[in-house]
Amino acid sequence: MPKRKKASQALTTVETNAMVAPSFIDPTDTRGTDHITRDDLQMPRLTLAQKMSNQLDPAHSSYLEALKVGELFNDVTGVVYGSEPLRFAVLRSDPPRGIEFNPLEDGGGVKDMNVPLDDPRMHFGADGELPVATRFYDYVLVLLDQQEEMIALSLARTGVKAAKSLNTLMKVRSGPSFAGSYTATPATETGAKGTYGVWKFKNDGWVSEEQFHRFEKLFESLKEKEISIKREADTPEM
Repeated sequence: MPKRKKASQALTTVETNAMVAPSFIDPTDTRGTDHITRDDLQMPRLTLAQKMSNQLDPAHSSYLEALKVGELFNDVTGVVYGSEPLRFAVLRSDPPRGIEFNPLEDGGGVKDMNVPLDDPRMHFGADGELPVATRFYDYVLVLLDQQEEMIALSLARTGVKAAKSLNTLMKVRSGPSFAGSYTATPATETGAKGTYGVWKFKNDGWVSEEQFHRFEKLFESLKEKEISIKREADTPEM
């Protein structure tokens, strides 16, 4: 069962010992996994726990006992980062994209991964019908206090306001996206449908010169890559 880790101690693993090889294992031995490339991997996603998140449901396979509403966590490894500000740099910021999902009664899943933003499916209908497709803002981050763990951030629906805030913070800086340091802090807002978790982003200075050069290389390696991010039509944290 995943354990809670303080933000400064969080690792990219579910358990600290899960990725630390014992002395008799050669960490460079890739037999059995040498065919797996970056294109075959799912990038972990930085996620905000909401009341209806599957990770808070003891009956769900992704249940995280240590997780609480309003905390940040890694949706692949199960690491809980908590509710304290999480420092990060932005390796990549993708243009917004529209995604259409199949109805849940038909099994859900992505129907169209690339809906043009001016497509009628992206807009309300003449009689107020909800848009069929959803606008997403996707980022690739480096968590600065978590051994420079690389993780995705995907914001939509209630997260669009936060995405525009982060974009503004990035745009008013000088230099490339990966030069700046930011913090993500979970907060709450109350609307017509009740109280829900939201993202709050703030400037946090600059990365170090060494980090800048490391992140520059990562930026170049990711520039033309299609990043696989798990998405669900009813994901409540978005």
